[in-house]
Amino acid sequence: MDDLNRAVALYFRHIPLAVGADPELFAAAFGDDATVLAARIQSLVGEVFAIEVEWDVGDLAHWADRIAATLVARHPELTSDSARLLANYWSYNNR
Repeated sequence: MDDLNRAVALYFRHIPLAVGADPELFAAAFGDDATVLAARIQSLVGEVFAIEVEWDVGDLAHWADRIAATLVARHPELTSDSARLLANYWSYNNR
């Protein structure tokens, strides 16, 4: 697993209780790349929340699936598990 996918797993380790980059934990796990990876994840989160949703076409689960699929299509460097974690975060915030 590459660093971005490991970072996503760490960032969203306990949705919703502990979402975010714990600077010490990220530094221990990723060293000099910690800040860059946290910023990359924040960028992905921004992208997720910018995806247009048509609520009359599907429910929350439908759109979480679509968002995960969209992320995988846009970002082949993301695993399906990482895309699902990002989509789950979106879903939690839109319930």
